[in-house]
Amino acid sequence: MRYIIPFLILCGFSFGVVACSSGESKTARLYRKLYNRTIVFDKILTETDSVSLLSSYKIVTYLESHECFSCHLKPNTMGLFVDEISSITSHKIPIFAILHTDKATNLSLLRSRDDITIPIFPDIDGSFVVQNDLPSESIFHTFLLDSTNHIILIGDPIRNSKIKELYLRTICERLGIEYNQNSDAKMDSKNEINLGSFPKSESKTVQFFIPNNTESEMQIDTVFTSCECTTAKIDKISISPQQNASLSVNYTPDGSGKFFREVYVKVRGEDKPKTFAIRGNVE
Repeated sequence: MRYIIPFLILCGFSFGVVACSSGESKTARLYRKLYNRTIVFDKILTETDSVSLLSSYKIVTYLESHECFSCHLKPNTMGLFVDEISSITSHKIPIFAILHTDKATNLSLLRSRDDITIPIFPDIDGSFVVQNDLPSESIFHTFLLDSTNHIILIGDPIRNSKIKELYLRTICERLGIEYNQNSDAKMDSKNEINLGSFPKSESKTVQFFIPNNTESEMQIDTVFTSCECTTAKIDKISISPQQNASLSVNYTPDGSGKFFREVYVKVRGEDKPKTFAIRGNVE
């Protein structure tokens, strides 16, 4: 696993953080500080809840009350990632979230409202951040942990395809399973569009094409996105042989900074949806 630290440091520079005089960015230093640290849950999870912590690997994400829950926890995208890990490794990797809130939020109502299926545990007094000395930046709030709750990887695999690939590769290597770099975890460049930099007041729309290279009709069952700030429409649900469908994707900024959003097109008869992505920077 020697490549992990260099990769994470590289990720730090990719977020556009200006390097300090020492030559290492603030982001890279924080990655180095967090890596291999043990995450403590004793003020968050009860003895009954902690059964998930006994798993060989687990993914934990921490959310502030003002963050977009569906962006992080949308069951379609989160469920697809869990299913992908399971199909490759035959292991079920538990995923759960910890929500920082200043009041006794009705978590059942919250999960129902945003159609969230993974467990959510409240952090009413902010003790989780304090106890684990976490940075304020949200990019440091999602972890892959081992059975002893040591941090193996840092970053959100749902919102970043490179981190997703690293999660899959790392889990496979640690379980002694051959990882196929040409699997669906690696996105074809023609299915990803960089929107560049643009102001928060603007929205962007791009077009993707879904080809039917078979000799039979292709049926589209559903189209869904990784975040409510991204919408997608397809011009036809039935694609004739050797024809294309047009997928229109619109992004309305929900904040500033770099972003990565995905759109999923489920084709009837195919186990995994086709994935399309947009990225860019909101000024």
